[in-house]
Amino acid sequence: MLSSDRRFDKQKNAMAIFSKAHGKGLESAIARKLAKFTIEARDAEGARMQHGGDTFTVTIHGASVVRARVQDNEDGTYSVEYKAAASGAYSISVLLYGLALPESPWSLNVLTARPDAEQCHLHGAALTRAAARETMSFEVSFADAHGNPTHAEV
Repeated sequence: MLSSDRRFDKQKNAMAIFSKAHGKGLESAIARKLAKFTIEARDAEGARMQHGGDTFTVTIHGASVVRARVQDNEDGTYSVEYKAAASGAYSISVLLYGLALPESPWSLNVLTARPDAEQCHLHGAALTRAAARETMSFEVSFADAHGNPTHAEV
Protein backbone atom coordinates (compact mmCIF):
# COMPACT_ATOMS: atom_id res chain seq x y z
CA MET A 1 0.00 0.00 0.00
CA LEU A 2 1.07 3.58 -0.56
CA SER A 3 2.04 5.73 2.41
CA SER A 4 -0.80 8.06 1.46
CA ASP A 5 -3.22 5.29 2.48
CA ARG A 6 -4.34 6.71 5.85
CA ARG A 7 -4.60 3.26 7.47
CA PHE A 8 -0.85 2.69 7.20
CA ASP A 9 0.66 6.18 7.37
CA LYS A 10 2.41 6.34 10.76
CA GLN A 11 2.64 10.13 10.53
CA LYS A 12 -1.15 10.53 10.34
CA ASN A 13 -2.53 7.49 12.16
CA ALA A 14 -2.81 6.46 15.74
CA MET A 15 -0.66 3.57 16.91
CA ALA A 16 -2.20 0.88 19.12
CA ILE A 17 0.92 0.52 21.26
CA PHE A 18 0.78 4.20 22.30
CA SER A 19 -3.01 4.67 22.48
CA LYS A 20 -4.76 4.54 25.86
CA ALA A 21 -8.16 3.80 27.34
CA HIS A 22 -9.35 5.06 30.73
CA GLY A 23 -12.48 5.61 32.76
CA LYS A 24 -14.78 4.05 35.31
CA GLY A 25 -16.37 1.75 32.73
CA LEU A 26 -13.09 -0.20 32.46
CA GLU A 27 -13.00 -0.80 36.21
CA SER A 28 -16.58 -1.62 37.17
CA ALA A 29 -20.18 -1.29 36.03
CA ILE A 30 -23.70 -1.77 37.32
CA ALA A 31 -26.02 -4.19 35.49
CA ARG A 32 -28.61 -2.46 33.29
CA LYS A 33 -26.92 0.95 33.78
CA LEU A 34 -24.90 2.80 31.17
CA ALA A 35 -21.14 2.52 31.68
CA LYS A 36 -18.59 4.72 29.90
CA PHE A 37 -14.90 5.02 29.18
CA THR A 38 -12.67 7.01 26.83
CA ILE A 39 -10.07 5.97 24.28
CA GLU A 40 -7.23 8.38 23.45
CA ALA A 41 -5.62 7.81 20.06
CA ARG A 42 -1.87 8.51 20.10
CA ASP A 43 0.68 8.75 17.29
CA ALA A 44 4.08 7.07 16.89
CA GLU A 45 5.67 9.66 19.24
CA GLY A 46 3.00 9.10 21.91
CA ALA A 47 1.28 12.46 21.35
CA ARG A 48 -2.51 12.51 21.38
CA MET A 49 -4.01 12.72 17.93
CA GLN A 50 -5.80 15.96 17.14
CA HIS A 51 -8.29 14.41 14.71
CA GLY A 52 -10.51 11.36 14.52
CA GLY A 53 -11.01 8.75 11.87
CA ASP A 54 -9.20 5.77 13.37
CA THR A 55 -10.90 2.39 13.60
CA PHE A 56 -11.23 1.26 17.20
CA THR A 57 -13.07 -1.98 17.94
CA VAL A 58 -14.41 -2.72 21.43
CA THR A 59 -15.55 -6.22 22.33
CA ILE A 60 -17.08 -7.16 25.66
CA HIS A 61 -17.44 -10.79 26.72
CA GLY A 62 -19.07 -12.04 29.90
CA ALA A 63 -22.26 -13.12 31.61
CA SER A 64 -24.46 -11.46 28.96
CA VAL A 65 -24.18 -10.28 25.38
CA VAL A 66 -22.97 -6.67 25.39
CA ARG A 67 -22.64 -4.29 22.46
CA ALA A 68 -20.31 -1.34 22.88
CA ARG A 69 -20.95 1.93 21.07
CA VAL A 70 -17.79 3.79 20.00
CA GLN A 71 -18.30 7.47 19.20
CA ASP A 72 -15.53 9.32 17.32
CA ASN A 73 -15.26 12.77 18.95
CA GLU A 74 -13.10 13.90 16.00
CA ASP A 75 -10.43 15.30 18.36
CA GLY A 76 -8.37 12.16 18.94
CA THR A 77 -10.71 10.82 21.62
CA TYR A 78 -13.42 8.20 21.33
CA SER A 79 -16.29 7.82 23.80
CA VAL A 80 -17.40 4.26 24.53
CA GLU A 81 -20.73 3.34 26.11
CA TYR A 82 -22.17 -0.04 26.98
CA LYS A 83 -24.83 -1.60 29.17
CA ALA A 84 -24.43 -5.12 30.57
CA ALA A 85 -27.73 -6.93 31.12
CA ALA A 86 -26.48 -9.21 33.90
CA SER A 87 -24.01 -9.08 36.76
CA GLY A 88 -20.84 -11.17 36.63
CA ALA A 89 -17.30 -11.27 35.29
CA TYR A 90 -16.56 -9.52 31.99
CA SER A 91 -13.60 -8.82 29.75
CA ILE A 92 -13.23 -5.67 27.61
CA SER A 93 -10.87 -5.71 24.62
CA VAL A 94 -9.94 -2.53 22.75
CA LEU A 95 -8.30 -2.91 19.36
CA LEU A 96 -6.98 -0.39 16.85
CA TYR A 97 -6.84 -1.78 13.32
CA GLY A 98 -6.89 -5.26 14.89
CA LEU A 99 -4.03 -4.62 17.35
CA ALA A 100 -4.68 -4.59 21.10
CA LEU A 101 -4.03 -1.47 23.16
CA PRO A 102 -1.66 -1.83 26.13
CA GLU A 103 -3.46 -3.37 29.14
CA SER A 104 -6.17 -4.81 26.88
CA PRO A 105 -8.14 -6.85 27.75
CA TRP A 106 -9.45 -5.32 30.98
CA SER A 107 -11.27 -7.49 33.51
CA LEU A 108 -14.20 -6.09 35.40
CA ASN A 109 -16.98 -7.29 37.63
CA VAL A 110 -20.44 -6.01 36.72
CA LEU A 111 -22.41 -5.54 39.93
CA THR A 112 -26.12 -5.80 40.58
CA ALA A 113 -27.86 -2.47 41.16
CA ARG A 114 -28.25 -2.99 44.89
CA PRO A 115 -27.46 -0.75 47.83
CA ASP A 116 -23.84 -0.59 48.95
CA ALA A 117 -23.62 0.20 52.68
CA GLU A 118 -20.54 2.42 52.21
CA GLN A 119 -22.42 4.61 49.72
CA CYS A 120 -25.72 4.91 51.64
CA HIS A 121 -26.41 7.93 53.85
CA LEU A 122 -28.50 8.40 56.99
CA HIS A 123 -30.28 11.67 57.80
CA GLY A 124 -32.45 12.84 60.69
CA ALA A 125 -32.57 13.97 64.28
CA ALA A 126 -33.13 10.44 65.65
CA LEU A 127 -29.52 9.63 64.80
CA THR A 128 -28.20 12.00 67.46
CA ARG A 129 -30.94 12.26 70.06
CA ALA A 130 -33.87 10.24 71.37
CA ALA A 131 -36.48 10.60 74.08
CA ALA A 132 -38.27 7.84 75.95
CA ARG A 133 -41.79 7.11 74.68
CA GLU A 134 -41.41 9.60 71.85
CA THR A 135 -41.48 8.61 68.19
CA MET A 136 -38.31 9.62 66.38
CA SER A 137 -37.34 9.00 62.79
CA PHE A 138 -34.50 9.12 60.33
CA GLU A 139 -34.14 8.58 56.58
CA VAL A 140 -31.86 6.33 54.58
CA SER A 141 -30.70 7.35 51.09
CA PHE A 142 -29.80 4.16 49.25
CA ALA A 143 -26.98 4.23 46.68
CA ASP A 144 -25.21 1.55 44.66
CA ALA A 145 -21.45 0.92 44.56
CA HIS A 146 -21.00 3.89 42.19
CA GLY A 147 -22.99 6.28 44.37
CA ASN A 148 -26.02 6.21 42.06
CA PRO A 149 -29.45 6.27 43.77
CA THR A 150 -31.06 2.84 44.03
CA HIS A 151 -33.88 1.18 45.93
CA ALA A 152 -33.92 -0.80 49.14
CA GLU A 153 -33.93 -4.59 48.92
CA VAL A 154 -36.57 -6.52 50.77
